[in-house]
Amino acid sequence: MKKYILLILISLIGSGCAGIVSKNIADNRNLKVNEGIFVSNIISNVDGSQISIINNENNLVASGLFNLKAGDNLIVVALPEGDYSWASITFDRGISDFRGKMPFKVEKSKVNYVGDIEIDFASGGGSYHIRVISREDKVKQKLKEKFPNIANKHDFTVNMTKMHK
Repeated sequence: MKKYILLILISLIGSGCAGIVSKNIADNRNLKVNEGIFVSNIISNVDGSQISIINNENNLVASGLFNLKAGDNLIVVALPEGDYSWASITFDRGISDFRGKMPFKVEKSKVNYVGDIEIDFASGGGSYHIRVISREDKVKQKLKEKFPNIANKHDFTVNMTKMHK
């Protein structure tokens, strides 16, 4: 029985069901054939919140969960090519789920800038305001400084997040 449980766990991990991305990739990491590089800068006015993304083909499992600090949070991760969406924000007052309402695309072999996400949490309350803005030049400069190999090796494309109500 223990062998069967172990096999199930191994198959779940191998299939990506437990594949939550939370750290930026190494600058010298080689991409797999079907991967692209997802880039966004999340600007938050509070420490301790989280934001997640999902692949639209499997929208029950997070493709990435990112811990946010107050200020800029540059996210640079490798993801399989596909259609994604920002999924939820978790903060001290709870969780807000908006999967499918903020879609973006990741193309293989490219740096995919999906826009900056500004999150303004109301003081003392459980509400926030979120918006997508383009700071493409600033992000390109940050990539060149912090990820020079990635910036020089891969084409940069803009696949802005769309906002649907």
